[in-house]
Amino acid sequence: MTETAEFPGWTPVWRTTTGRWWTTRRAELTRAQRDAGCAVTVSADSVEALQELVSLHDALAARAAELVAVPIRA
Repeated sequence: MTETAEFPGWTPVWRTTTGRWWTTRRAELTRAQRDAGCAVTVSADSVEALQELVSLHDALAARAAELVAVPIRA
């Protein structure tokens, strides 16, 4: 990957002067997603590590959305 890496649903990646790579979600998180530990902004030491982190947070957000959609049975 290069410095122009992008992830769907996230802002273009940027690198700070300290060498960390960052990206921020474009959409707001739901309460369930926030409660599940989803982050709005993530950072990592490499673009590859950032890609893994974004994938993890996307999966976590999807799972949180699925759990909210499941009706609770008494």
